[in-house]
Formats: sequence, structure tokens, C-alpha cells
Amino acid sequence: MQISTHELAVGRSLSARTIEWVQVGAMYSYAGKFENCPKHDRLIKQAGSNVPEIKTSPVEIRATTNLYGVELKFPFPYCKKAKTP
Repeated sequence: MQISTHELAVGRSLSARTIEWVQVGAMYSYAGKFENCPKHDRLIKQAGSNVPEIKTSPVEIRATTNLYGVELKFPFPYCKKAKTP
């Protein structure tokens, strides 16, 4: 059985022994969004777009009980957001 996290979020009733899905996070970004973040800026240049969508690595989830603490990590470290002029 596969179900999207959106379907879970809207509170549909669900009866299953095991739920399987792949979770991916995404954000739109641009060069200069973060201060001193060379990995982020390199991803923007490699994407070939001024405002590309950057995704986390997918996380496969197979749950038979509640699952907590799942982390989705972007392919660059935490960087301080740049101040807007």
C-alpha cells in the first residue's frame, strides 16, 4: 500500500498493517539566499536555472507503528539566511 503524506495530513481514515512511502523535501532557491554557503551556490550554478528546485535525498519509509524523528537533509549544510537589502 502506498499513500502520500498529503493524504495522511488531511485526516483520512486509514486501516493498514504497513504503510510504505518515499518522502522527499524540496525548496526553490537562488544564489545569494544564504551567507557564505559555497555548496548551496555551487548547486545553483550546476542546476542551470536562476531559481532551481533543490531536493533532499529520498527517504524510504516502511512503518508498522508511528514513526518520529525522520530527517530530510538538503545536499548542503545549514547556512545563515542572507539579509535582504
